[in-house]
Amino acid sequence: MVDYINAIDENGDSRAVMTVNLYWTHVQPFFDVLQPTGRKGTSVENLILTAKDSKVVRIEVADTTLDLVIYMHENGWAFPQNIQPKPIIEGIERPFEKAAVQFR
Repeated sequence: MVDYINAIDENGDSRAVMTVNLYWTHVQPFFDVLQPTGRKGTSVENLILTAKDSKVVRIEVADTTLDLVIYMHENGWAFPQNIQPKPIIEGIERPFEKAAVQFR
């Protein structure tokens, strides 16, 4: 584990994030699509956990590095293109007063 953020409240609700660095070696078929090549690599992944009543009810994975993704694509893994998935986290618009910026 590289790092973690815990925002789970006293009721065991909310979210947490873990960042891990995976060291992988492709030695077995992957989903019967990618045949093993023996290639080694690293991949930094963020695991976004949603908790309810102190139990993880959802895990989302977000890649930080592209090493594994590029390797899979180069070896025939089909990736969807031109899609816009629903955001995992959305911001809110906050009104603010426009003030003049002053430089010294």
